[in-house]
Amino acid sequence: MASLGKMGKMGKMGKMGKMGKMGRSGDSTDHAGGPSDVQLHSALMTTREGTVGFWNGRPTNPNHSDLDLRNGFGDILYAQADVRAHILDYALKSRFSVSNDDDTLPQRKATVSVDNEEIAIIEQPSLADFETQLKYLRSYADLRPDRIDEIDVQIDDGLSFFGAIGYLDVQRRARTLDLLAAVERLAVYVEMQVKHICLSPRPIDFAVEVQPMIQTPDHSSFPSGHACESFAVATLLYLLMHSDKASSPGYALDPQQAVTKHLHVFRIAERMAVNRTVAGVHFPCDSAAGALLGCQLATAVYLIGTAELPQYNPVPEFKIGASAGQFPDNSDFNLTWLGGALQAINSKSDPSTGDEVIKTAWALAADEWA
Repeated sequence: MASLGKMGKMGKMGKMGKMGKMGRSGDSTDHAGGPSDVQLHSALMTTREGTVGFWNGRPTNPNHSDLDLRNGFGDILYAQADVRAHILDYALKSRFSVSNDDDTLPQRKATVSVDNEEIAIIEQPSLADFETQLKYLRSYADLRPDRIDEIDVQIDDGLSFFGAIGYLDVQRRARTLDLLAAVERLAVYVEMQVKHICLSPRPIDFAVEVQPMIQTPDHSSFPSGHACESFAVATLLYLLMHSDKASSPGYALDPQQAVTKHLHVFRIAERMAVNRTVAGVHFPCDSAAGALLGCQLATAVYLIGTAELPQYNPVPEFKIGASAGQFPDNSDFNLTWLGGALQAINSKSDPSTGDEVIKTAWALAADEWA
């Protein structure tokens, strides 16, 4: 029987944002002294009884004041991590949608939009396409002894690997961690809808010889959630790490070019995605689609944070085929393909679309890298 601690993982990279105890704020250690417990509650009650004396129920503190959001509606730093997470999640998730493009196609297609602007189209591969990719499950299985520690840690923790190249600490980079965690949760929110539309079998469904080295998740193989989440985090981290250069003449923040140049942060994400094929639970095409989706989601968050909206024509699309930009059914996933499938940032300026919570979250996180 699975332990209770593992029941909520469900293929997520989990723990990447270390959100703290959602819905369990009473356990927080961020208050003076320590966490709440029954003994403390009783001690506080008896202390009040022994010290307050008579009180007529009127205010006695002349300096009391209301929380007035004096720094603007986007200021959420008065709240602890779990409350900040709820506010950020609503600000982001309420703007994204996933639709089933055409359920009559042999392979189903999901369209992802932000404020009705399409940012990615993900088309399900055919069963024959998955069968063609089984050869990669065979060859990558040879790497399992070398990758076992990486694969095991990355089931729950991806952020440590990004923290090894861009220092991430709750003091120095607290607002960055807030934003990265929110984007990772957004990726899970979107990817699970795409998975449901493009419901596809796992490698173990095609051949018993795959024999994965970890438990196979119960949801769709396509697209890969780990790839989506790792590339969403990599893209946002790249944008944050280079945000101070955005105002330099001739310099443009462009995830497409960063992927094409194989910048280190994207090599980390690529390795994490490939590790899921090594483990035996994903096809390379799963990772390709997930990576494309993750890059697009993080770029959209960046644009919302700067009061703009994505506007692509054509919309970046994952589709297996032989045409330029499509993913060949006999191909392995790599950054060279991903760079060709992405487009340079194309947006329309629209200050009315800016969200104060997201704009403030982006500005505070970017300041930590300036």
